Amino acid sequence: MDELEKELKLSFLEESIQLLDDTEQAFLDLERSDDNTSLLDRIFRLAHNIKGTSRAVGFGDVAEFTHELENMLLMLKVGQLTVDTEIVTLLLKCNDYLRGLIEALQEDMEATFDSSRIIAQIHSTVNQNVGLAKSAEKNEETANATSESTTDSEVKKVDVFAAADPSESSLESNLNSDFDLGAINKLKEFDNERDEEAKKQQAIAEEVEKYTTQIDEEDLDNISTSGDNASNSKVEEVSLDHQQKVLNQVMKEAVQSDDDHSHDDPSDKSGTSKKKQIDETIRVKLREVELLNNFVGELVILQTVLNQHKSLVESELIQKTIGQLDKLSKEIQAISMGLRMVPIKQTFQKMQRIVRDTSNALGKKVNLVINGETTEVDKTVLEHLGDPLVHIIRNAVDHGLESTPQERVVSGKPETGTIELNAYHEGNTLVIEISDDGLGIDAEVIKKKAIEKGIISEGSTLSEEEIINLIFLPSFSTKAKVSEISGRGVGMDVVKTNIQGLSGEVRVRTKKGEGSTFRVVLPLTLAIIEGMIVELSGNKFVFPMTQVQEILQPKRESITRVTGLGDMLTLRGEVMPVFKLGDALGVEHQFENVWEGIVAIVRNNGQSYAVFVDEISRLQQVVIKKLGEEIKRKKGMIDSAILGDGLPSIIIDLNELFSTDLLSVKNTQIKNQVGAA
Repeated sequence: MDELEKELKLSFLEESIQLLDDTEQAFLDLERSDDNTSLLDRIFRLAHNIKGTSRAVGFGDVAEFTHELENMLLMLKVGQLTVDTEIVTLLLKCNDYLRGLIEALQEDMEATFDSSRIIAQIHSTVNQNVGLAKSAEKNEETANATSESTTDSEVKKVDVFAAADPSESSLESNLNSDFDLGAINKLKEFDNERDEEAKKQQAIAEEVEKYTTQIDEEDLDNISTSGDNASNSKVEEVSLDHQQKVLNQVMKEAVQSDDDHSHDDPSDKSGTSKKKQIDETIRVKLREVELLNNFVGELVILQTVLNQHKSLVESELIQKTIGQLDKLSKEIQAISMGLRMVPIKQTFQKMQRIVRDTSNALGKKVNLVINGETTEVDKTVLEHLGDPLVHIIRNAVDHGLESTPQERVVSGKPETGTIELNAYHEGNTLVIEISDDGLGIDAEVIKKKAIEKGIISEGSTLSEEEIINLIFLPSFSTKAKVSEISGRGVGMDVVKTNIQGLSGEVRVRTKKGEGSTFRVVLPLTLAIIEGMIVELSGNKFVFPMTQVQEILQPKRESITRVTGLGDMLTLRGEVMPVFKLGDALGVEHQFENVWEGIVAIVRNNGQSYAVFVDEISRLQQVVIKKLGEEIKRKKGMIDSAILGDGLPSIIIDLNELFSTDLLSVKNTQIKNQVGAA
């Protein structure tokens, strides 16, 4: 395989993934749309694009399977098949299978595939649906016909995918002369001009001719015998005139580009074409973007060094130059970070498939409403966001919404439940909210299950928020039986683990009988973050600003020593534990008493605590550097950063570092409350 062929194949595989995302979304829209004409046109063009290009670059197995899929789509267009849940499910399955082929070819371009099983399923489903349609029509004709026609009431089973000879002689003998073959010739001419590769020209020409062979065998029999028996001149499934018109339109659309007229304003009926201003794009390897961001990170570090030592320079010109360089560095940083930012749309669209499959499996009616799909987030964050969203969405459909539509109607709600997915920026963070209008979370049910599992004791006095947060514990589930959907107690645990791994947090708001909202807060990027530099006996550490709510120097009277709990801080009427950073990291503090130093207030899942440090140096943007494996395993250490003095500093995940201490404090408080009672 030469370099040009390899490059063509790689380009096809990369583009196909995006095309398959588009087709999946179109299939989902197909099930909900009242007017499927434009959707089917778009889907057909996408499938034709994949088929033609895959054959041109040498992926024959992909082309063969896509050809079968295209046949079914053509039957949907001409009205031989009706869009229903079964057909859409099959289309989605075909899309998944095609995605599997593409992903396998990305691993091994020489791989071969046997698609006979799923092709047989396509044939079986289509023939069954067409047979039912024929049977219904035939029964209606029989009921209205005279006794002489009753002998023709038996329905003939025909394989609608039966291959016909694609040669021109066969075309002439099988097609009525009313078909517009000029459209086919135009398509051939277009392909010849578009691509100089003879291989692709021949393949596309052959495939186009095959479109005209997809007329049902009974229709051809009826056409050929129309002179002998006038009663057989009626076409059973769809009139020849209608099929001709649709086929001609298909041929004409095939010579248009996929984007031609697809975004035209339907309200513009003046017929005048408006030249639109669009941004040109180029394809860039991800590793090159990563390399650019690494260099920009180094630039930010050097700029920080210059800013910290600018006062040592006597020349006013150099000081101004350093200031200008700082502005330019921030502009370059913003642009380079923008290259990593991608819309969350693709991930949100995948949730539609999750909602459809889960609701169908559970027999529920669910409508997914999506807002903010154009909100952008770092690609690295987005890659780790899929699993948590899947678990929350499935949980909302399974646990959140009522068991049956009838149950919703009885409670005064529409039988179709609503799940809303919102995304927006809030400061330097990404906020995603998943809401449902279902039952809400019953704190008493959660508490009862937690007592049964031995997670809490019978006399535990937890707040409602603390009880609800128990759903994030490993192996916790309120399901009595394990099913394919849920019941294993691993879903919400995965959510919390993954979100915290991204330096984010997840919180729950719920009201019994009205529904629940899961609020996920994440940093926009994991490459450069806003950090707070703290000092501990001369050592510097970084706290992510997304975890710190406020900082203060506590007064002596606000600190209370409690037996078994240690120092407790009273802040605006709220009592919270104080954890010493030095004790967690094995480093001595410069100050022994909490009121002599500084505390950072942290809130996580409704729980507040204070972290005691010697001093807070400054706030600044820090470039994240990956830790080695030997340090990465240390609890509470996310990554590292290079500070303005050129020395490395550890970035601390406060919630992970003090998770055990916080749990110990809660258990001690519970025991004290039980003992006092």
